Amino acid sequence: KQWYQRRVRGKSDVSMVQKSVLPTTTPLLNQAQWKSPVETIPVIKGTERKKAKAKSSGYTAKPRQQMFKPITNTKTKKTEVKKAPKKDPYVYPNRECSPKIEKNKLSVSDRLSPVHALTYSRESDMIAVGLADYSGVVLRLPSGSKSVPLVGHKGPLTCAKWSTLANHVITTAADRSCKVWDVSSGCLITDMKYKDGNTKNCEKIEFKKDTVGGHFYYIDKFILLAHMNELLLYKHHVEKPKNSKRAVGRYQRICSSALSHTITALSCCNSFYSTLVVCGLSDKSISVYDYNQEEEAVRIPDAHSRAPHHVTTVDGSKYVPHSPETHNLIMSCSVMDDVKLWDVRTGQCIKSYSKSNRVASVPSISTCVRYLAVPGDDHAVHVFDIRGSGPVSRVHSDNVLTSVFSPKYPQLAVGSTGGVVTFYNDR
Repeated sequence: KQWYQRRVRGKSDVSMVQKSVLPTTTPLLNQAQWKSPVETIPVIKGTERKKAKAKSSGYTAKPRQQMFKPITNTKTKKTEVKKAPKKDPYVYPNRECSPKIEKNKLSVSDRLSPVHALTYSRESDMIAVGLADYSGVVLRLPSGSKSVPLVGHKGPLTCAKWSTLANHVITTAADRSCKVWDVSSGCLITDMKYKDGNTKNCEKIEFKKDTVGGHFYYIDKFILLAHMNELLLYKHHVEKPKNSKRAVGRYQRICSSALSHTITALSCCNSFYSTLVVCGLSDKSISVYDYNQEEEAVRIPDAHSRAPHHVTTVDGSKYVPHSPETHNLIMSCSVMDDVKLWDVRTGQCIKSYSKSNRVASVPSISTCVRYLAVPGDDHAVHVFDIRGSGPVSRVHSDNVLTSVFSPKYPQLAVGSTGGVVTFYNDR
């Protein structure tokens, strides 16, 4: 334990925001070679293309009898100046905006299935919901109409994450697989059930146990996945075949990093370039892995009384300006223990919030990094002010399992065991 503490104090240059140039040995510079098979289109008899005859060079042509006449009656075309796309003038309010007023309530499951995962898109116009009935759904906000079902898993969904462009959703379930979906149609793009990939050169070896925390990583350049004690980094490629209207995804493993214990939780930043990945381990510790150096940068031993089941990084939003030091804040929680905030640079606990829960619920940090939503055993979500000591507001709901803040508005979404998602605003 003392060796770990000395190691944490020695890593003063650790930062979630990438500050140095990537070395040539890092796996983040590796590129998968996609060798797509050549598709041959059958030629129908009678439609063969005939070769064109070669034109004469002009030696046998007659000389010109008419001089050159310039065209003077043409009208000049006005060149149209392309206008720059309009920027969204919306700015996150700089006021005390703790969500406490119920605005909307949407039922996402007819079977009253519990909500295990909630994630907003980058523009907060859609929300992805992972359910315990082996399915998921993408809702259009604020009305919840035009929902897109995500059906294909064989186990309860545990995680759902958006891509940066909000065109793909990656889901993880308790069926030893991870899937990538097309948001517009709800079709399955990639079924990640093999450990090495689904290309021709990869061996078809399935996962032995359930995967943890599928994330888009490094601004959608990679897919990050955890399996047992391994961190798996994949290169993902989506293409559309000529004879098919449906997009097909392929993936290939770039790197596999083994940690000391089984990974129980995983989190990373995708809105900016970051080489650090935060993991919760089965020995009750928190590990921060650096892909730039391909080694463990920070280790926090005995972070909780039990193995952490959820860790969160401050991914940020384009509507809220943050300093680079703000992203060095991480949050972790475990069953029957406090929710704790940590500083990656020092490895020390900044503050803990005592609202123990007997269920593996999911707390969340607001976009402005002012508030923290913690589900409790009293069928309510307690909103804490990070700068203060006690709870600011208490949001009443059913038995809450997960919560998430909107990256654009001062809004809190809460998922309960009855298959209902409730939205709370500050006004």
